[in-house]
Amino acid sequence: MSTGPSRPRFSDYPVLSFFNGAAQVPQFNGRDRKYRDYRTRITDSVNKIRKANFAGTNTLVEVWQTGGVVLFVIDTKSGRILWSDALLPNTREIAFHVNSGLVLSQWNNSEQCYFEAYEWKNGRMHLIFEEDDGEVAEDVGCKNLFDKTYK
Repeated sequence: MSTGPSRPRFSDYPVLSFFNGAAQVPQFNGRDRKYRDYRTRITDSVNKIRKANFAGTNTLVEVWQTGGVVLFVIDTKSGRILWSDALLPNTREIAFHVNSGLVLSQWNNSEQCYFEAYEWKNGRMHLIFEEDDGEVAEDVGCKNLFDKTYK
């Protein structure tokens, strides 16, 4: 376990710009063509979310697949996919908020629990904090490290 800096909080990474309009779907036949394999899942998610849900002006979409989750950060106004990356393993839980540029992640490898924090900055996710959070408890897994209402 870490004895260093405290875990980042959503309020530590506020955003100043917001978009309140309807979320646009990426252009899978044009500029966002390289993400076509995810077209149905991204489109369904954007249509379900319907507005910015991350960092003021973006829509963050989680696409679960074998082995983990792929995150997509989409400009809500234009539908442009700004960033994507696969996060492993599939035991990962993620929390984020429309008022913050912070993404929290909790995961385990069946033996050990881990906590990570990422900052959305300059069009990319940057790992800013990571911590070993002890062993996986047999009956409960990892302790809840963040408020699930932010999901």
